[in-house]
Amino acid sequence: MGPVDFPIGLAVALALGLGNVPVARVFILLTAKPVAVAPVIFAVEFASDTTVRGVALPEYVSVNVLTTTLVSVPVLSIVVLILKIGLV
Repeated sequence: MGPVDFPIGLAVALALGLGNVPVARVFILLTAKPVAVAPVIFAVEFASDTTVRGVALPEYVSVNVLTTTLVSVPVLSIVVLILKIGLV
């Protein structure tokens, strides 16, 4: 999941009927976090010769991790603000 998955996390929390507000808020916050670095490690170790659209897989995965990390800064700030004021 990545920072743009916040609406999906909100929809899943509502669909599951998470009645426990702190649990629902943590679930929603976790869906907005950036992707982990573990996929980069796996790409380097097990698929370093694979390419995606002409780009080496480790580089492709690294760009995705960097992008979601940079995007998550403003997104997480907004999500925390929304959760603090109780809109969700």
